[in-house]
Amino acid sequence: MTWFRSIVAAALCTLIAAWVTGFLDHHVPTPARAWLALENAWQNKPQHSEDGFRIVLCWLEDDSSGDDTKFVEQAFANVDGITLLRSARIVAASGAGDEWRTTMRENARKALEDWNADLAIVGLVKRTGEVLSLWFVPREGADTLDAGTSLTYW
Repeated sequence: MTWFRSIVAAALCTLIAAWVTGFLDHHVPTPARAWLALENAWQNKPQHSEDGFRIVLCWLEDDSSGDDTKFVEQAFANVDGITLLRSARIVAASGAGDEWRTTMRENARKALEDWNADLAIVGLVKRTGEVLSLWFVPREGADTLDAGTSLTYW
């Protein structure tokens, strides 16, 4: 029975090491994203108020460290009248053209509903620390999913 415990302990240690080092990033949430999800689970999501504007920033696709998502967060931090909320949800879609846009729109609007927000910021990291593709999806009205523009920063 001791050998069985040793094998289970070794396998568990290997899985934890693979998770922490990023080897499993495409299969399970990264440690930073998992931590944000735990923080979100403990917080009460406040109800929508008519006197402010709420933005939900969803975790950017292909942002394993969360650094690029934090750069976007800093752009909206401490802006009067705006409440910025961070979600561990990644809004992504597969497919092409209209199918992709429809799926992205639906997934972003689910995040809006979950957070009682007015605007969702979703996107992906094209080059870490350099190029982002961001889309802005409001609760109602037109969004930027048709624009196809990227944000470059350094």
